[in-house]
Amino acid sequence: MKIFKSILFYFNILSLDVVIGAMAGLLFFADLLGVTVFWEVYLLLGMAVWCIYSIDHLMDSRTIKNSKVAFPRHVFHKRYFKTILTVVLLFAVVGFVLMLFMEKLLFLFKPGFLLSTLIVVWFAVLYKSGQKAAWLKEISTALVYVSGIALAPVLLKGIGELTFHFWLFASIYFAIALLNLFILSHTDAKVDHSEGSGSILSVISKNVLEKFIFWIGLLLFILLVGMLIYLPSYFKMHTGILLLIVGLHLLYFFSKNQKKEALRQKLEASFMIPLILLIF
Repeated sequence: MKIFKSILFYFNILSLDVVIGAMAGLLFFADLLGVTVFWEVYLLLGMAVWCIYSIDHLMDSRTIKNSKVAFPRHVFHKRYFKTILTVVLLFAVVGFVLMLFMEKLLFLFKPGFLLSTLIVVWFAVLYKSGQKAAWLKEISTALVYVSGIALAPVLLKGIGELTFHFWLFASIYFAIALLNLFILSHTDAKVDHSEGSGSILSVISKNVLEKFIFWIGLLLFILLVGMLIYLPSYFKMHTGILLLIVGLHLLYFFSKNQKKEALRQKLEASFMIPLILLIF
């Protein structure tokens, strides 16, 4: 049992659960749009997501003032800063080379480069703005997350072929990602404050954020139940998956005596649920 818990701990510390969750999201949109995505695209997305999250943790690790109250993942990244940074740079180079020279990935090169540039510029602006623009952090992250996992399926399908159903599910996926980030900001409030990290809590109180979480979650739950009833049968599996993710977020957040790291692990794990599409 201790070995299993240790594996889960490092799995979360290294953001590998986030990586698998992102790949599951890619599968979700590929299945939704009825397109086949090459395994190389999943690999590229996994590398990109890991690099983005690792860079974020490396930057946060430099602001640690007290290791006793800091996030375990930030302490870990500070301790192994050079090693993790080296792997990030290696993955970045490998990813660039793969996208440039593999024929299956060429369709991603220009859109991927444009999206990456926009992400770097935008988050650089947020970082320079400090607390003034901190409230945009969760919204930006959720938008980038959904854009990244849906990019390849959208390009393979063709933007002109996207229907109302795609935009509906993409909007709900964005709202769920935002709900996830709001919950994490609420849970991590004390540590974020001690490390000087900004969040939505720079403009609203913790109690107001908790109400936001409740109402966003409840409205999403009601909307998805309605979609499960009224949408064509093809979309019922996709609707059920999102309904389960929302339900688990609400259940975990409002459960009492939930440890912070355990809550984070469960929330990140919920985004792996779309992997069940591999079975059907």
